[in-house]
Amino acid sequence: MNDKCLFFDICQTKENCSIDCIRFAEMTYLINHSGLPKNLRGRNQLFPDTVDYSAFVELAEVKDDILNFVEQGKNLYIYSTNTGNGKTTWLSKLLKSYFNQIWAGNGFKTRGYYIDLPIFFIDLKEAIDNPSDDLDEQKEFLQNVDLLCIDSLSAINVSDFELNYLMY
Repeated sequence: MNDKCLFFDICQTKENCSIDCIRFAEMTYLINHSGLPKNLRGRNQLFPDTVDYSAFVELAEVKDDILNFVEQGKNLYIYSTNTGNGKTTWLSKLLKSYFNQIWAGNGFKTRGYYIDLPIFFIDLKEAIDNPSDDLDEQKEFLQNVDLLCIDSLSAINVSDFELNYLMY
C-alpha cells in the first residue's frame, strides 16, 4: 500500500495500490517540482475561526473551480491582519487542487510553483555576486508556470529593484 499518496484515503483502487500508479507518479512529480516546503506537501486541514469563515468559504469555492480560475488568468490576493490563520496553507491547497485537475496527461511538466518571497529575494540578491543555475531555472519556471503562488508578499518592504523584478 502507498500511504504517501495524497489520494490514498479516497482512492477507489487502493486494494491494488502501488508506486506504479500514474496518478501517484504525476502528482509526486508536480508536488516535488512545485517549490512547496515539505510541511505543505501532504494533506493539510484547516479549521476557520469565526472571523475568517467567509474568506474560508470563498477560498473553498476558488479551490473547487481552480482549473477555470487559472485558465481565465485570474489573480487572488489572500490578506489578513491575523497571523497563523492558514493563508500559506491555503496557497498549498490551491496549488495541490490545481495539480489534481491537470495531472492526467501532464507528461511530467512543471505547471505550478510556490515561492516564499523574502527567501526568493535573498537568493536573488546573493546571485548577483554568486550566479546560481538553480535560481536561473527557478526564474524560468516563474515566467512560464500556469499557477504561481507567492507567499509572504506583505511580510517585507519591497525595494524598487525587487518590485521591478517581481513585475517582470
